[in-house]
Amino acid sequence: MTILNDKTKPFDAIEVLETAAAEMKDRAAKRDSGTGERSMAKTVDIFNILKGYKLSEEDGWAFMVVLKLVRGSQGEFHPDDYVDAAAYSSLQGEAASKEYLRQQASKETLTESKCARNCDCQGSMYMAPGLIPLGLPIEGVNLDLTKESSTRWTDHGV
Repeated sequence: MTILNDKTKPFDAIEVLETAAAEMKDRAAKRDSGTGERSMAKTVDIFNILKGYKLSEEDGWAFMVVLKLVRGSQGEFHPDDYVDAAAYSSLQGEAASKEYLRQQASKETLTESKCARNCDCQGSMYMAPGLIPLGLPIEGVNLDLTKESSTRWTDHGV
């Protein structure tokens, strides 16, 4: 952690990232888990309950990045502001990637469903017998459309 101790020379970006990684590992060993800093999801969950917000883990890390950037712009230069911002930014990226994969898995579950004609309509348009098609996508609903059904029809009238 040379950059934290030596303010006589400029540090480079690799030093910032290496120091951030070393500090994350050290903090994980002392406070969290062997896989690293993992307190934000729990922090955001509790904050959301207390304040009635719907922040995500990614939002929590973004907040911390902004906090460190603001601190870095005020007062005397402290390398740890930039080291911490780099660490928080990497954790924000990790949280974003986990959410992306969760959303993709959710979409795959929906697209795995097929209508009775085994087409790619994904059962997104429904009508009951004798009624006009609604034409509304059904968000977040996983219906099993793999079997013939007289009560579930797609927009093509199967």
